[in-house]
Amino acid sequence: MLKYLLIYFCFAFSSTVIAQEFNMPADITKLSAEDCEKYKPDIINCIKWLQNSPESLYKDKRHVSDAFLLNWLSHTKEVTIEIQEYLGPIMDVDPELISIFMGGWALNVLEKKDNDKINGNYAGLKSVLDYYKSDKGVPKSDLLDQLVKKEESGKLKDWLQKQLKD
Repeated sequence: MLKYLLIYFCFAFSSTVIAQEFNMPADITKLSAEDCEKYKPDIINCIKWLQNSPESLYKDKRHVSDAFLLNWLSHTKEVTIEIQEYLGPIMDVDPELISIFMGGWALNVLEKKDNDKINGNYAGLKSVLDYYKSDKGVPKSDLLDQLVKKEESGKLKDWLQKQLKD
């Protein structure tokens, strides 16, 4: 009985995380720089929703959420993300990973108040790897498997710093 109760609570909790709601402007193309502060709690929830939702579920909401994130990032003065060349092969695995990367970087700035470029890249890449490992629909990838091994051995940040110097 306890086993079934535990399974029920795990399922109920995961459904709550995936179903997390957030507000966005009725027309996200009209988002202004002044709106960014107002929507900051919603963009944090949007990012967390994207990171916790499987790609195959809520496809329409995912596309709109990706657009909301991208538009918010393009108007805010608080977060500046640089897309580096090393991300190309990673994004070739699954284009959705760019939103996961940008979201991880943005959360690092918004929650930790950390604007360091290396830490932003690391937070974004770590988000990508966490999403990949969670089996939410990203295709199997030798490159991502190698990066997961670097992360597990504590060498991911060294690899990343080398990528940023090149």
